[in-house]
Amino acid sequence: MTLANPYVIKQLPGRKSDVKDAKWLTECLQKEMVPGSYVPDDDVRQMRHYSRRYRYLSKNIVRVEQRMDNHLQRCNIRFSNYVSNQGSNVSMRKVIKAIIKGERDLVKLCGLVRGRIKNRQGADIIAASLTGVITGADVEMLRQCIEELELFGEAAVTMCQTFRCNGQM
Repeated sequence: MTLANPYVIKQLPGRKSDVKDAKWLTECLQKEMVPGSYVPDDDVRQMRHYSRRYRYLSKNIVRVEQRMDNHLQRCNIRFSNYVSNQGSNVSMRKVIKAIIKGERDLVKLCGLVRGRIKNRQGADIIAASLTGVITGADVEMLRQCIEELELFGEAAVTMCQTFRCNGQM
């Protein structure tokens, strides 16, 4: 028995009818004109499942980070212009969590920003980028985005640990 791609069989010359087709396919298989498809073993299939899931989680993390940045920019907060990686940046997350908790004092928000960013850009530029108008709906959206990020992050970590425990890595 051979598992073959139907596209390959359709490309072979010959007539296509039920009875004649069966005889014709048998002849093609005997003459080795139809190559067998690759069927990976269980380990490879499991590894593919894990890698697809990890890719899915990574894409969702990036989407949520972009959505969070869009919410901030709607509030006229342009802090993401001055950080290298807006989603995984520690300063960015600290500032967003402080905003969610109700902190609006620019000095305190600037205090959460790491020194490297402040040294490179300047404290006054960072303070200006954190100035904005934040409504209750914006805070709720940011809170939901942070929760989503944490959920996807936990799922990715759990998935990687499961992947390693199964002896795949």
